[in-house]
Amino acid sequence: MKGASVQKDYITERLKFLTEFFKLCWLSVFAAGGGSVGLLLGPLDAVRYVLTSAGGILTLALLTLL
Repeated sequence: MKGASVQKDYITERLKFLTEFFKLCWLSVFAAGGGSVGLLLGPLDAVRYVLTSAGGILTLALLTLL
């Protein structure tokens, strides 16, 4: 009986973790997309390039985790 409870708790916690992970993935995709649009529409400066590059690297890192 205890084994079933441990298994249920493991599955519940795993689902919570995956839900939060996918939320982070979607938010980073939207942030990188917003950064790309801002790069195209805004003035060209070094800070904008750095932030866009950071968003792209974060997106690639999250894609490797999937």
